[in-house]
This record gives sequence, C-alpha cells and structure tokens, in this order.
Amino acid sequence: MEYLTVPNILLGFFLFFNIALGFSIIFLERKDASATWAWLMVLLFIPIGGFLLYLIFGRRLSKRRIFTWDTKSKLGVKKAVQAQLRAIEDDEFNFKDKELAAYKDLFYMHLRNNDAIFTQDNDVRIFTDGNDKFNAMLDDLDQATDHIHLLYYIIRYDRLGKRITDTLIRKAQQGVEVRVLYDDMGSRLLSRKFIKRLRKAGAHVDAFFPPKIPR
Repeated sequence: MEYLTVPNILLGFFLFFNIALGFSIIFLERKDASATWAWLMVLLFIPIGGFLLYLIFGRRLSKRRIFTWDTKSKLGVKKAVQAQLRAIEDDEFNFKDKELAAYKDLFYMHLRNNDAIFTQDNDVRIFTDGNDKFNAMLDDLDQATDHIHLLYYIIRYDRLGKRITDTLIRKAQQGVEVRVLYDDMGSRLLSRKFIKRLRKAGAHVDAFFPPKIPR
C-alpha cells in the first residue's frame, strides 16, 4: 500500500482525466483537425498542466462563435438559407444544371447543418504553376471596374506583394472598391507599410480574427 500516497493518487486522477479528456476532444468536441491534434499534444506532453490549460482556454475557445446566427441574419445568410431550404423541400429549386438535382439531398444537408448556401454560375480555373496563377490574378485585377475583394491566409510585402499592392492602389484611385482581408496569424509578418499604403489610397484592409493584444 506504499504506492497509495496522496501525490500518486492525484497523479492517477489527472492521468485518468487526461485520457477521458482526450476521448472527449476526439469524439465529442466539434474542433477542426489541427486544434484537436494541438490539444492532444498538450495533454500528452504536459499531463497536469495541459488538463488545466484546456479547462481554462480550450472550452472557452470552443464555445466562442466567430459568426453568430445574429450576424448571419444581418448579412442576409439566414434569409437565403431558409429560402433554399423551402425550395428544396417543395421540390421547386431551380437547378440550372439539371444533373445537380440528383444531389439535392446533399445540398439540403449542408444547408440544414452548416448554413452552406448553394451557389450557381461559378467559374473555376485550376492552376498548377504559381507564376501562371498570379499573372492571371494580376490581369483580373487590372480589368476590375466595380470592386475587388481579395482574401488570403498569407500575404507578404515582397516583390510579388508589392506588385499586387501597386495594382490595388491604382484601382482604388480609379474608383474601384478594394477590400482586402488577411489572416492575422498567417500574415503575422506582414509589413505595416502594406496596410498603410492601401488604406491611404482608400482601400479597406482588415485582419481576420485579430488578437486581443495588438502586435
């Protein structure tokens, strides 16, 4: 019975809850894969501290919704979702490509579970070379006459970034609405000069999910 000491009992208690918490993160929590692996690594390498960290931060972040239903309602998402749900339920949805009607149950599931609006008349081009992709994008930016909405996880103010910035500034000065959204984590090394130049030209530049403490 010499092993039944208070420290050993507490250690066993935390290890048990670490294992239980690991199963909870995998099977019950609706986290993305990267977040799941990150918390599992924390629990594995910091058994006691990881358990406490998850209780303090993990649950709080998992319950925080980036886009609330109220926000979706203001953006018109709620109305569009309900309209498409009713159209599919009444078998009145207008599929421009009639072959897609065979997948209406799949569209309905995404609408019901994720508010994923079904869109049509999309144009998709596949690029296998980065130079071709960015040259085509710069051509498209040059031809814009009404608006430019640019969304990237990583933006760098390097040679390519300066070419894109110069094009965006020129279009903004021509009266084209320019909006740029970048990920604050992915673009954490982004130069402030990039943002200042665009905003000075009249473009709207914002970070997605910025930290509470300015960097």
